[in-house]
Amino acid sequence: MLHRSGGGGHPPRWGLTAREQEIAELAADGLTSAAIAARLVLSTRTIDNTLGRVYTKLGVAGRQDLNRVVRAPSLPK
Repeated sequence: MLHRSGGGGHPPRWGLTAREQEIAELAADGLTSAAIAARLVLSTRTIDNTLGRVYTKLGVAGRQDLNRVVRAPSLPK
């Protein structure tokens, strides 16, 4: 059976699941959906769908906003 860490060892933040946080951090690091999918052995569509949920939860419009939120010391109110 294959086991995955599902979060890189960081506790979930911003109300995201561990997997959503992992994908958000990789996207904020500049990885494309295809690169994230290859790294996590998921489909590109799964990554894009997950990022859509992340954007909604964080109230951001896209990757540039995501980078600002993920790299901020704490989530603004």
